[in-house]
Amino acid sequence: MVRLEILSAPLEAYIRQIVTFAGLPMAEEGEEAGVLITDVQSYTPANGQGKVFVAGPAEVLEQVDGTAILLPFPLRAGVLLNMMRQAIAHQMPEFPGEVRIGPYVFFPAAMALHKDGQDVPIKLTEKERDLLYFLYVREGQTISRAEILQTLWGYVDGVETHTLETHFYRLRQKIEDDPSKPKLLVTSEDGYNLKI
Repeated sequence: MVRLEILSAPLEAYIRQIVTFAGLPMAEEGEEAGVLITDVQSYTPANGQGKVFVAGPAEVLEQVDGTAILLPFPLRAGVLLNMMRQAIAHQMPEFPGEVRIGPYVFFPAAMALHKDGQDVPIKLTEKERDLLYFLYVREGQTISRAEILQTLWGYVDGVETHTLETHFYRLRQKIEDDPSKPKLLVTSEDGYNLKI
């Protein structure tokens, strides 16, 4: 979640537009946020607070502590988005040591699957791991394409992309006995589901 505490109205409007366009979730009043963007140059982050981006001329500002990041000026939308996405990604919960998915033992932190009776692990990319773990956590639920794209890639609804289909195809090639007749990674007209 992203929260804005910006005194400058033009800067606040500009950053709000970037955050909204990127589909990043905005925190409501009183809600915890993993990313705070402020232009208060004397801002001191609270203990346990997520990343804080301080906007202003870099030569005037000093880094408050390890959680504060100075935004370079002029402020570029792409740079800001990448920094926010990285900060949000680092707030993902710790992965469990191992979980069982059908005939596999899944080691999320190691980005690997071990199939029962086989010695060689199946290596996963970071996005394949994130996708598989996201489906595992939501076991039994059908998750829409839009929700997966927004949660894992930060895409807004309506974006034309085949990223998700490509990742599902590659993941099925790795874990399904017959990828043309999937039994673990199931697609329906409502979305995607992991059958454990």
